Amino acid sequence: MSIIDIILRPKSILQIMMRVLIIFVFFVSILPFDKPDVIAQEPDKPHTVYLPVVSKNYEEWLDLFNQYRVAAGLNPVTSNADYNYGLRLHTTYMLLNPLSDMHVEDPNKPGYTLLGAEAGRQSNMISLLGATYLTTKQSIDLWMATPKHRYNMLHPDITESGFSLSCDSTNCFSGLNVLGSLPLSYQYSNKNVIYPAENQTGIPPTKYPITWSFYMAWTSKSQDSNEVQLIENLTQIIDSNKKSVPFDFFEPDNSNGSYDTYNQVVIIPKENLLPNHQYKVEMTTSINQEVLTRIWYFTTSP
Repeated sequence: MSIIDIILRPKSILQIMMRVLIIFVFFVSILPFDKPDVIAQEPDKPHTVYLPVVSKNYEEWLDLFNQYRVAAGLNPVTSNADYNYGLRLHTTYMLLNPLSDMHVEDPNKPGYTLLGAEAGRQSNMISLLGATYLTTKQSIDLWMATPKHRYNMLHPDITESGFSLSCDSTNCFSGLNVLGSLPLSYQYSNKNVIYPAENQTGIPPTKYPITWSFYMAWTSKSQDSNEVQLIENLTQIIDSNKKSVPFDFFEPDNSNGSYDTYNQVVIIPKENLLPNHQYKVEMTTSINQEVLTRIWYFTTSP
């Protein structure tokens, strides 16, 4: 019986289709097709691959900012849409008036807004005049490397923040809101923060500032007696070879007759630190006539 006879026999359509499929597969299997050499292998060691999960609401500036805060033992902050919008208005104003005060908006100048003016008063600011390569990471890192900007970024009572980076064909401006979410001054926490933090790694091997910052509730008795002072002869930076690193130091001005919000002592190495090296810090301060000492370690990046 021929193949045609088989197909034409009075059977159901389903049976005919099945027979045609079987005959087709038979012919395909015997035809001399060239086939590539394929070798299938199992992994030498079974492992699980985890794909990164990126939230659609991910904000680079917030992640970078919170990395610093968490490293210092502080709560992460959340992004405030109003703060972001206000800073976008303010950085746009600065592009229109690049030589203006970065924290003050003039109602008589182009781009002035009430929200932008408020954002300027509440924020760390950076200007890059004559170039447009400023990035979000550069902004956050630069503020943290500047003691007075760092002081507000590491305030224990910040809960929300906002950020904006705006550039035109010539200049860039960026801002980070660090004051908008603070409570009233008399409700501040009584805490202190060191940075670099204890046992922190990845610190830049440069003349990186080492700070001990004090935060306290303001009262009617808050005067210069509350301002922190460094006891220099009881303070040192020591490398792994037990060599003392020379440093400069800064502290609040105790002669201005008014309360200084930056209750922070700063020691800055006079020479670049060694890469991939552990340092010991011994710092002694006096605040409100109380002597305090901290000893801790941090490690620089390669």
